[in-house]
Amino acid sequence: VDAVPEESNLVTRLMVASYAERAGSPATVIRLLDGHLPIDGFQHEHARLAAAHAREHPHRARNLAYFEKLPVRLLQIDEIARAHASVLLDVGRVPEATVLLKRLHTNDPTDTYVALRLVEALERSRDSIGVRSIVDGLDLSKLSGPPAYRMSLIRVAASGGGIERNISEDY
Repeated sequence: VDAVPEESNLVTRLMVASYAERAGSPATVIRLLDGHLPIDGFQHEHARLAAAHAREHPHRARNLAYFEKLPVRLLQIDEIARAHASVLLDVGRVPEATVLLKRLHTNDPTDTYVALRLVEALERSRDSIGVRSIVDGLDLSKLSGPPAYRMSLIRVAASGGGIERNISEDY
């Protein structure tokens, strides 16, 4: 990254950021792209940058600042909203994260990551009825995402007595 000077053009930044993303270096992606992407016509690149902000741990002030300066039309894109909700939840802004996660879950009830983060937000809000409602409404046979996420949802369902339905559907 030090080989990419501040005055580098966007094409160079995007190319190096692509390598950094594949190498699992969200801090490098942020350093290369944050503050350098035009707003219009770069939604995909903003989604990649938003995901890098969500994956950077520990979270820093720049992670929230990125989302706070985005226009509403970009924040409404599900991939960006997903990353924003994750950062909000990670830094303890649970009510704001919950609003976003509920919208995302309504838009795509098969997204396992969103379902897990929503369950986490509801648990942190001590909303056991909300957790039960989300878990009971899941169709585990249609969930998308890694098997580990599905198994985590099964654990939550099992804690409420729904283990038979969930194990038979998941296996």
